[in-house]
Amino acid sequence: MAALIIDAKELLDVLGLAMAILCESVQLPLTIARLELFVDITIMSGFRN
Repeated sequence: MAALIIDAKELLDVLGLAMAILCESVQLPLTIARLELFVDITIMSGFRN
């Protein structure tokens, strides 16, 4: 699970850098990536119970 979070964090960092360069054009992909990260963490947390 830790590798999943680290990879997702790196993805958000890269998208954040791209957004800083390209302004609003990458805003939607960044939002989608955050949503996918939240869903992945929620699903993984459910399996631990």
